[in-house]
This record gives sequence, C-alpha cells and structure tokens, in this order.
Amino acid sequence: MQRKYAKLDVVPGQSPQRWHVSQHDKRSRHIIFSLFARDGTLSLPSGTTATLEGRKPDGTDLVLSASLNNLAVTIDLPESAAETAGTIPCRILLKSGDKRLYTETFEIIADPDVKEA
Repeated sequence: MQRKYAKLDVVPGQSPQRWHVSQHDKRSRHIIFSLFARDGTLSLPSGTTATLEGRKPDGTDLVLSASLNNLAVTIDLPESAAETAGTIPCRILLKSGDKRLYTETFEIIADPDVKEA
C-alpha cells in the first residue's frame, strides 16, 4: 500500500499539485490531504462530506467517496482511476446541507503501462 500526504488549500489559485500513479496498478493507493485555508481559519460543520471529482483522459467522470476526519481527507484510488493513461484534473467537494466548498485543483497522472506505450 502506498500513501501520499499533501496539504490542500480550499482557496483556488495555486499551481496544481501532481501525483504519479501507474496505469493498471492493482496495489492500493491512498492520498491523504490536510485541508487548510491560506486566507484564514478553516472549520467545517459536523456532517460535512468529502468527494473527489475529476475527469479522466477518456472523458469519463471520476467520482470517489472520501473519508473526512477533522480536516484530513483520505481517498482510496481504485484501479479504475488509472485505467487510461494521462492527466486527471481533480478537486475535492466538501458538502454540508446545501453548502458546497471546492478545494484547489490537483492532478493525478496515470503513467502509461510499458506494454501499451
């Protein structure tokens, strides 16, 4: 199991962070984000949910439930997340009732399988 740790801002405008994964990788991968707001203090109401939203290189949507514990978001990347080689622009949606807050954008890059390159 591989774990990647990163800080993720809820204020857009930064250059996207990037993480490489291998196409068709069957090992479990976890990305753990520590959320913050560079322009102030971040607090989330009880019951807030987190979802990863992205667009895969083949044009299909990537939507993954994430766990949220205080200000830490954990995402388990399934094999299907990297079935197509290329860049997957993503963001985290934080939702509480009818309120929505998106994080800055980040990228997951699925490096091509050597058998398909």
